[in-house]
Amino acid sequence: MHGPALTPLIGIAVLLLASCTESSEPEFRPTFQQGPCPDDVTQVVLTPVTCGFLTVLENRSEPGGDTIRLFVTRIEPPGGNPAPDPVLTLGIDLGDTPDYGGFAPGAQRYNRELILVDQRGTGHSEPTLACPEVERLGEQLVGARLSDIEARTDLQSAVEACHSRLTGEGIDLSAYNLGEIAADVEDVRRALGIPRWNISSYGSASRIALEVIRLSPDHVRAMWFDTPQFPQVDELTLGISGTEHALSQISADCAADPACSRRFPDLSNALQETLAQLDEEPLTATVESLAGAAGPSVRVVVDGGAFLRAVRAMVSDMELGMVRRVPAIIYGAMEGKVDLVARLLSDEPLCLGYQPVCGDNPFFEGAFFSILCHDEVPFVEPSRLTGMAGGEPGFQEAYVASPYLDVCEAWDVGEATSVAHRPVSSDIPMLIYVGGYDAYGSLPDAEQATTSFSGSFLVDVPYQGHNVLGSLDCYRNIRNAWIEDPTSPPETGCIEEIGPPTFQAS
Repeated sequence: MHGPALTPLIGIAVLLLASCTESSEPEFRPTFQQGPCPDDVTQVVLTPVTCGFLTVLENRSEPGGDTIRLFVTRIEPPGGNPAPDPVLTLGIDLGDTPDYGGFAPGAQRYNRELILVDQRGTGHSEPTLACPEVERLGEQLVGARLSDIEARTDLQSAVEACHSRLTGEGIDLSAYNLGEIAADVEDVRRALGIPRWNISSYGSASRIALEVIRLSPDHVRAMWFDTPQFPQVDELTLGISGTEHALSQISADCAADPACSRRFPDLSNALQETLAQLDEEPLTATVESLAGAAGPSVRVVVDGGAFLRAVRAMVSDMELGMVRRVPAIIYGAMEGKVDLVARLLSDEPLCLGYQPVCGDNPFFEGAFFSILCHDEVPFVEPSRLTGMAGGEPGFQEAYVASPYLDVCEAWDVGEATSVAHRPVSSDIPMLIYVGGYDAYGSLPDAEQATTSFSGSFLVDVPYQGHNVLGSLDCYRNIRNAWIEDPTSPPETGCIEEIGPPTFQAS
């Protein structure tokens, strides 16, 4: 008789219990706290600047889990009257620290507030994921072929040691991936109270920007990309396709230059011969220690893969300024001259030819490994890489058998769903620069990717490598004018006035 009367009371009790349970675990809200700017910011940023930390969840699938802090730099343009819609800059490449001094002038050029965010695991963000265990292998790695079993074993052991140390400190390395970083970006926008902003990115940081618009596109006014990468093409595949495309451009420009074509009549075949020759009989060079004459010299082994990586860097890296010397370097290697190549390899043994920019800013290997191994390597198709290499030993050594594949065997961070590897679709206005000599991305990849960007303008920039906007005022002026009216095509007439490089004879 009492059972039916109790039913409503039981229902009310269940609702009350559920309400109490929900209220006992309130939703986590990221918080921003302003603080003093570190010296490496204040010494290079000459306009008003403030800094602070945004506290976010390390792993958003664990609402009650650990938190991390993201370093945020806010740079105001001179005059104190910025245009609306600030500009978020996502740094140069994955795992790198932002170049605060290099980006700061953008605030004046756009007349907008510029916001820099150190990617989680890098720069001043906390914690940082550096791997000194790997860095210490430098001389050992350049003193052997990267295919050497002992060298690969030592590399894998060093990576395992770094992974164990960081996880032993309580760091969830699986949370340092593109999805979480894109969510960090949205948390920054919300915490700073920004209704709408622009996003710019350089190099492989474009992978973050594209993940942002996959996740939360509604608050983005416009975007511009400098020599970007796209999620559907992994970095190992780019090692082959990007390098081949850039070198084909160099070969064509050399053939069109009477002096270059006379001195270096068949650059493409010369490169193939050089790579085969070095693969069969690697050359060894001795390089003076970076510590100076008092330090021990460094023994460097130059095989086909190492030579190809060095050429990729010379073609792409505007800071090196060596693109004019590439034909002479290829022909010189056929005569056993590899001293310059050896010097470059000794500086950055596991970076050169794999990362677009080496040595300029601190690089946080663990942060890069986590993204590479979670978001890219799971989608690498080994058979496709082998087919792309076409039996050429340099490409096989450097990219088909890349040491980063060994890294990911030791760097256990799980893997992304297939969504992370799919093209992004968007109607957000975009300006996309692609350098003709950029071997870390390529025009064909960009042309394919932009078929799903209905509001994009693709600018093919001949004779330029990685980081187009860091080279000439012409490209910056195009961007600065376009920002004011991003739905209209950019005015690119000044590009037609820029001629090819004059290749050096030796």
